[in-house]
Amino acid sequence: MTSELIQSLSTGIEKLNLSINQIENLSNQIGTSTDSNDLRKKLADVQHSAKEIAQNAQRNLKELISDPINNEFKIQKERLIDEFVKVFKIFQQVAETSLRKLKQFELPEQSASRGGNVTFQNEIEEANFGLGRSLNYEQEQSNIQINIDQDLQSVNDRDNQIQQLESDIIDLNTTFRDLAIILNDQQKTINAFENNINNADFTVMNTMFVLGSNSR
Repeated sequence: MTSELIQSLSTGIEKLNLSINQIENLSNQIGTSTDSNDLRKKLADVQHSAKEIAQNAQRNLKELISDPINNEFKIQKERLIDEFVKVFKIFQQVAETSLRKLKQFELPEQSASRGGNVTFQNEIEEANFGLGRSLNYEQEQSNIQINIDQDLQSVNDRDNQIQQLESDIIDLNTTFRDLAIILNDQQKTINAFENNINNADFTVMNTMFVLGSNSR
């Protein structure tokens, strides 16, 4: 059981590290020439999957801590706990950075659409005026409306991506608080165990001292 939990937690940490690298790579492209709506969708999807990996790893860690463990796995257990806490903190920072960049940089079509309902309406009116007698009038008007719909959809996508990232960060903060409680409880257990050992040692030494005194 212990070895399986250790393996599962180790695999989770590896997957989380890979996801963090992928998130950083995608996040670094926001606001650059390679930025796109598809890239932002992928960023949101990868980060959401990484959050689920982190939560599963946290559950494995909780089980591992509560599982009776022998000295054979003690070092591995302590190392994995340290690794998970470190990678989890990094994930939190990366998630917050990607959200901040997503809010800071809008795609050109999103920016145009946000301030551009009037502009879009003007485009339609201009098309109506200039193409009123043109055979291509209906086609041109349809193309303009398609562009409007696409830009508005891009804005909606951005809003949904931001909401998902914000929700993921809230979940991560909750998971980290739970992790802190788990580790705090573990430390209390260790301290109580050590105190019991110290008290037992003191009792043994005191008994030996009394026996030694009586024998003299």
